[in-house]
Amino acid sequence: MARRLAVSKRTPCGTEGEDYVMQLLSCPEAQCLAGVCSDAVVRLYDERSLFFARELRGHTARVNDVAVCGSVLATASEDATVALWDVRTGKAQAQLAEPGGAEVLSVAVSADGAVLVMGSGEGSNTVHAWDLRTMTLQRSLDELHTAEVTRLKFHPSQPWALFSGSNDGVLAATDLREADPDEAAFDFLAPGSSVDNFGFFGDAHDMVWCQCADHGFSLFQLSPPATDDDSPPSQRILHFPDLRSAMTQLLAPAGGVGGKGAAAEVKYAVGCVFDASDQTLKTMVGDYDGAMSLVSISPAGAQCHAHLTGGHRDQVRGWVVAADGQSITTCGEDAAMCSWSLADPEAASSPLPSSDSEGEGSGAQKTKRYSPF
Repeated sequence: MARRLAVSKRTPCGTEGEDYVMQLLSCPEAQCLAGVCSDAVVRLYDERSLFFARELRGHTARVNDVAVCGSVLATASEDATVALWDVRTGKAQAQLAEPGGAEVLSVAVSADGAVLVMGSGEGSNTVHAWDLRTMTLQRSLDELHTAEVTRLKFHPSQPWALFSGSNDGVLAATDLREADPDEAAFDFLAPGSSVDNFGFFGDAHDMVWCQCADHGFSLFQLSPPATDDDSPPSQRILHFPDLRSAMTQLLAPAGGVGGKGAAAEVKYAVGCVFDASDQTLKTMVGDYDGAMSLVSISPAGAQCHAHLTGGHRDQVRGWVVAADGQSITTCGEDAAMCSWSLADPEAASSPLPSSDSEGEGSGAQKTKRYSPF
């Protein structure tokens, strides 16, 4: 049987029935969590106690995305701006306006804190790159996408490589060192529909997971950094047309989503986290009543690791794993954040049901490192 995790802390983040916590981001330098709330406010909480620390007010419309680099938090908003904040003090440092006045849907900051990119919405569909040292606009990439730019991320080990996802169904990779826009784009991944979220995984960050707005899910093997024009393109190595139905089937013998019964259906999946301890990619799936299950996904199969119930009362929107790997924090449409303890080595090492027990079992035996999942 999969583990059952009990909620250890629950913190209100607004008024239930009125406010949602739409996104959750860890800010390691300030040892806090940033909760993006539906009332255009970002609220900061101590990462261990979940005690409220401070709030970041300044946007006049919904906050769509957040990114962190050191002590600087960037917030992208429907009000056509990106704001920069010092998470240690809660003070605003700067505000950057989308050049054409379009809604800003996505934001990312380079690892060295020198470059900020914003992805704009309908009517612009452009990626704008800013130099944060001078607070000036460096360039605008207006031919990468034909629809809204929904997600932006820098590659962890190739900081010049910017990946952008769009409602045009394309995940594009751009070399920001290249001045010629016709030469800058070096790879295009096609997940099949509008890109909702994506991320990198693997020890070398050479793979990409991608979730689509229609609940499609894909894994890609990235091609090596280009050395000539004959470099092979990235390859899709796994595809679920609808991840919900696949996970519903997987979870049926494990007690259904949240362990609520074999007939319980998965309604959504929320992001992914790479667990280096056992080399697995994990996602959180759930229903509209707050029940969740933690599942690993790979080309070899999928495996249910834990059920999380009794914390949320509505759809879960985001989750992060603590730096020490001992807990998970989730946020949701019930205006709450919940913490779940993972510190149970004996339970973590017990067998768990898998859709491909041979493949997952052989993979699990390759490492003796403790996995809190």
